[in-house]
Amino acid sequence: MQQAVLKVISRNTGHRGTNKKLRREGLVPAHIYGPGINNASCSFSDKELRAAFQNDFDNSRILNLESADAAFNGKKVILKKVDRDPVSWKLVHVDLYELSMDRPIKVDVHLKLVGTPAGVKVGGGILSVVRRSISIKALPTDIPESIEIDISHMGIGDNLHVRDVKISDKYTILDSGDYTIAAVIEPQEEEVAKVAVAAAPAEGAAAPAAGAAPAA
Repeated sequence: MQQAVLKVISRNTGHRGTNKKLRREGLVPAHIYGPGINNASCSFSDKELRAAFQNDFDNSRILNLESADAAFNGKKVILKKVDRDPVSWKLVHVDLYELSMDRPIKVDVHLKLVGTPAGVKVGGGILSVVRRSISIKALPTDIPESIEIDISHMGIGDNLHVRDVKISDKYTILDSGDYTIAAVIEPQEEEVAKVAVAAAPAEGAAAPAAGAAPAA
């Protein structure tokens, strides 16, 4: 897994409106928790975090913290949770998890589906993606940034399951092998579903009586 540096500063959580003030200054409020730290509060530059992840928070990164506060300086963490504003999509809050480099951890890893399924390219089918990440357990240094899966061989009617993911001896997949990751479906199936949804009466609306004349 790649590593990056993130400069953090301690944060006082005792004053109302502190987080809003931080966001106006381009800072992101955060909590850090883990085996060696008990839910400490900090903040850091929104721009620096985006740069560390190259604007792709789906990829995994080990963040090496730099801080004037000894409670944070030198710690290694991963991004555990990102909260965004539903309208502006700006970062609102982040949870960081402190790593113990010799202790395996559970983490969700992004799946990168590579290629265009034959059933889409030739058969006119539609790729339906069900899961975009899987849960694994590994030492921090063995966590992959993402897991690539070639889907170019998939035809119409084919399903890709967790059990089809190439397993590395460096990590253990925790999800059930029966979980579906993606499927290539007939285009008619999607169209029928759309028609059924469009034809369904709105919630609480009475269905038209049998034989009733259509509205003018």
